[in-house]
Amino acid sequence: CPILQEFIKEEYKLRATQYLPEIVHLQQWVYNHFNRRVGHKEAAKDTVAVFLKTLPEPVRKKLEENILSLDKAWCLVRDRLLEHGRLKVSVEHLIARFDGNTPLEYLLPTTTGPGVCTTSLVDFLVLTHNNFIEYCSTVIAEQEKSESKLKHRVPITHIHKCHLLDYEQQLNPIILSHCHYSLTVGKGQDISYDLPALQKHFVEKFVHGKPFILLDIPHVVYKRDTYTTESFAAIRSKVHPQEFLSDQVKLAILNELNSVQKLSEALDTVDIVLG
Repeated sequence: CPILQEFIKEEYKLRATQYLPEIVHLQQWVYNHFNRRVGHKEAAKDTVAVFLKTLPEPVRKKLEENILSLDKAWCLVRDRLLEHGRLKVSVEHLIARFDGNTPLEYLLPTTTGPGVCTTSLVDFLVLTHNNFIEYCSTVIAEQEKSESKLKHRVPITHIHKCHLLDYEQQLNPIILSHCHYSLTVGKGQDISYDLPALQKHFVEKFVHGKPFILLDIPHVVYKRDTYTTESFAAIRSKVHPQEFLSDQVKLAILNELNSVQKLSEALDTVDIVLG
């Protein structure tokens, strides 16, 4: 029963994939909230708890649930991320837990530094899911002597638990339903399992219909990374002709930016242009 053997080997990693929807929601929210709006020093100084206190209660509770799911998945597979080929996490960034005391920068998905922790975790979990679904499809095609069916694909931002192997609460009853007991005088109880039937039931319940997940992780750009000499030089090279602003124009601009809201909107526009 090759599918059962593969499942047993990969089970602790597959168990972590059930938390993907919550982790992805957290990443999307963090990206929308912080991209080009926070600097390195600020993200390294503040903790998750300090940041959460600034949010409205409904938002805070949802993010706390997301962070709890992130921590559960992290504790299951974090040691494997040291050797994850595509996005390795360095030993210095391999924190024990994600909680209120965690520096905020660990929640910001990036490809380097502390933020690589969540990026690497999501990449690893998606790869684990897709590899297992591909393996099962290949085995089933060989057993049925047919071509492997092309699985439908779902963008990572659209995934829900129904797209994943959410088996934790239902697996034991299925195993017990294929367990046979017998009692022999002088020998005691004998327990056996109908493994082929168990594998078929497992595939029908948890594998059939599961999609491949299309990976697309947003990467936060720190605010201070935007304001560089190279960025301004690149803009100057693309904008022609260039003229110095007259004092009258400068004064008109200052008069328009007469509130914090308007100034903030103007800075957000400059951020987008520089990006």
